[in-house]
Amino acid sequence: MEISKTERLILMNQYLILEKLYTEDENRYKSLRIALEKGYTKNYHDISSELNEELSKGECEFVNEVLKMYEALTRSYNRLQDNKGIDEKQLKFKGFDLNSEEAKYADYAHYCMHTLLLYNDVKSDYEFETYDSHTRMTSKYEKMLAVWESTGDKIYLNVQDIENIINA
Repeated sequence: MEISKTERLILMNQYLILEKLYTEDENRYKSLRIALEKGYTKNYHDISSELNEELSKGECEFVNEVLKMYEALTRSYNRLQDNKGIDEKQLKFKGFDLNSEEAKYADYAHYCMHTLLLYNDVKSDYEFETYDSHTRMTSKYEKMLAVWESTGDKIYLNVQDIENIINA
């Protein structure tokens, strides 16, 4: 990672403030500040080690579409007069596989629901829910989204629409 002198100065000042504010982590912030101050480039990676890889706009939109679909499924199910024959458990958002590249999607889903407070009909009441499906879900969700997109009304789904989507 390359950091300009100006960026180093800004970060050094930030770490100096953090040293003073969070005395329990003072040594950690001090070591990062000194690495920047002295120009120890080998240790610059320590600064960004806590940062996740970025999600592209497309990846974020994919997760949002999945959550919107589950919200439509849940709301439609609750509105139906006769919802017999539909397994309500299949309407629960299963999340993504935390043991694969899908983990970043689970993190973003959690952020959308518990930080941005979106998709209240979908989110778990348990704040520390990880949304770990324990199996890869991306291809399943892509199939479900394709069926959902093909419905006439994506908000007011009928029994057949719901069944088609969850069985995709």
